Amino acid sequence: GVISADKTWKLSNSPYIIKGSVNVSSGVTLTIEAGVTVKFDGDYNLVIDGTLVAQGTADELITFTSNQTFKSAGNWGEIQFRQTSVDKDCLIEYAVIEYGQTGVNCNQAAPTIQHCTIQHHSSYGIYANNSNNGPIIQNNTISNNNCYGIYTESCSSLVIHSNVVSDNNS
Repeated sequence: GVISADKTWKLSNSPYIIKGSVNVSSGVTLTIEAGVTVKFDGDYNLVIDGTLVAQGTADELITFTSNQTFKSAGNWGEIQFRQTSVDKDCLIEYAVIEYGQTGVNCNQAAPTIQHCTIQHHSSYGIYANNSNNGPIIQNNTISNNNCYGIYTESCSSLVIHSNVVSDNNS
């Protein structure tokens, strides 16, 4: 459903099972605590029109994954940042993002994605397009995606630094 007021997904309530696409409204912040697991129970997306702060730690990763018993690429949709998201405040740090169609889609948006493992997607690991201020993609491991690990198109001020990108099909 729609998150229309600031919300925190707490470790004490983990795992969060997503049974429909979730949209974070413009002007609203979704904070995900370190160690939280988010499981998608079908072809659903986490769409950010507001702000996402998913800040794990090296010892307590945040996990975005499939809720299927036998996980495979494409079990769920994507984390999608849209143009209306508050770019400078959006952060995914110390997270595992796996088994979606695309890991992170930066659709005219520029979040910071760092210290993440992005793997086993049926399409792109990270897709970024048409952003005036490109995303910051640094210190990630991006592997085993069925298309490009990182694909960018028409992004200015894009930062890609110190990533390990391997074993992707394109």
